[in-house]
Amino acid sequence: MLKIFILALLFSLSAFANFLPENNLQIAEENNLSQMSKAEFNTIIKKLKSSYKGEALKRGGILSLKGAWKSKQVNAFALRAGPLWKITIHGGLARHPLMTRDGLALVICHELGHHFGGAPKSTVPLKKWNSYEGQADYWAALKCLKRLFQDDDNTTIVQGLSVPELAKTSCQKEFNSSKDQALCMRVVMAGLDMSKLVADYRREAIPMVETPDPKIVQTTSFQHANAQCRLDTYFQAALCSLDPKENVSDEDPIVGVCSRVMQGEVGSRPLCWYAP
Repeated sequence: MLKIFILALLFSLSAFANFLPENNLQIAEENNLSQMSKAEFNTIIKKLKSSYKGEALKRGGILSLKGAWKSKQVNAFALRAGPLWKITIHGGLARHPLMTRDGLALVICHELGHHFGGAPKSTVPLKKWNSYEGQADYWAALKCLKRLFQDDDNTTIVQGLSVPELAKTSCQKEFNSSKDQALCMRVVMAGLDMSKLVADYRREAIPMVETPDPKIVQTTSFQHANAQCRLDTYFQAALCSLDPKENVSDEDPIVGVCSRVMQGEVGSRPLCWYAP
């Protein structure tokens, strides 16, 4: 009983990191509007858990990545309690009418990004494990999705997607091989899917790659950005040509990422949430 109490206390003290801000939205199992099956939901989760559980162990953590298919909640969250690195993906989010399979993979990568995404990270004692929301988005597209998708036939996959012309030309400019160009485009499209879902939740205009957020922050934001800024983050991460297997740093925010100092504007974190 004491162990259970201590674990419960740790959970209560540890900050949650959600994909969407806390909300009361609910979508029941019988109201599946995304046409994603429970089997597909579990397969994506299992694949990403397999990819990162060993990395967590190397860092002294035990990764618990689980799907709560029956849950009506429209969200996903990450937290830490001692050595437990916990991520839960709620079925209500998977059943959202704007959810796609690649979009779900990006959501899971975002939650993994709170654990693995590196700097900038929270400075609050109980939250120091937690990469900022914008960084979790950036790492999700820069590292996690590219690693997940890199062995797929992305050329064929993107042929079936309505890739914006700017995304096509930008990916073609930043990458030499058609394989890498297609991977870039697929990551952009996953980001577009999820930013549309965020926009729907926030009641914002539909984000587009052609209309980046003009805002320039003076200090790096740790909160969820608006839908357009999140799309800008996914888009730039997709365009960064660094090796997705190159690790980021928990202390230095320019290690393993595209930065304005080293690579210039393209591929770098957008200024709508990040202050270099």
